[in-house]
Amino acid sequence: MAKYPRPLMFLAMCLFGLIGILASGVSLPSSVIVLFRGLIGSLFILLVILSTGKRISSEDVRSNLKPLVLSGIFLGLNWLALFEAYKQTTISLATLSNYMAPVFVMIVSPFLLRERFTVTKLVCVIISILGLAMASGVIQGGMTGDNDLYGISLGLLAAICYCGMVMCNKRLGDIGACDRTIVQLSVSTLVVMLYCVLSVDIGSLTFTTEDVVRLMLLGVVTTGCTFLLYFGTMRYLPAQTTAIYGYMEPVVTLLLSALLLSEDLGGPGRMVAAVCRGSTLMCSSLDRGSETNSPEVNGS
Repeated sequence: MAKYPRPLMFLAMCLFGLIGILASGVSLPSSVIVLFRGLIGSLFILLVILSTGKRISSEDVRSNLKPLVLSGIFLGLNWLALFEAYKQTTISLATLSNYMAPVFVMIVSPFLLRERFTVTKLVCVIISILGLAMASGVIQGGMTGDNDLYGISLGLLAAICYCGMVMCNKRLGDIGACDRTIVQLSVSTLVVMLYCVLSVDIGSLTFTTEDVVRLMLLGVVTTGCTFLLYFGTMRYLPAQTTAIYGYMEPVVTLLLSALLLSEDLGGPGRMVAAVCRGSTLMCSSLDRGSETNSPEVNGS
């Protein structure tokens, strides 16, 4: 992963983009979907570790325990806040609010990680946010629902939690991708499980065959495999670059919803796909040159 962090991070973002497509056909509460996603993903990663004959390094886990646990908590809270935002407001407003995360990362990373705050990265993020706003219809229609403000607040909370997760991951020392992923995913699953116990009548849930298939894909593909890629490559990229790559996820979701669900992408949708992808690649290209003579290469 150290040799090709950018292509692998790009692949991870594309796989993350499948989440909305898979989850849209599951007839269960969003928090329950998140719970099973975490459970199945954790079990899959554990099987990967066992099948390769590797053992979880208890020494590495202990030496990184605090940032591991904190990042897992932030991840679980991000999931819960974002999916609740989807219920309280439109998908567009919730998504736009959540993708303020790169802005938060850019604001705090110069202070916490001593990464350079460049004008190029700021411009890339602003362009991407404007593109997402146009695609979501926020600029054209604005907020109309009574719960929009609450939903946007939850979306921003999800963004802050994502920022916290990135910061904690950048504080990790020498620990394998499997070790860090299994711990973080397990902690986030426990957070979601606690929420479900307090808010969902588990006994009344029913599962269809399609629900089971989609939940398995969510757990194995978009969680197990993708988190191994995501956390495995994050340490080799600056936090700001990692955050900007996150914009590929909604672009992939937008494109796949048009191709697979026959949703109307429209002019704004095509524009946001091009704008977000272009700004991401531009920032990555320029950032690559700056990292050559910079201590930020390994993110530590």
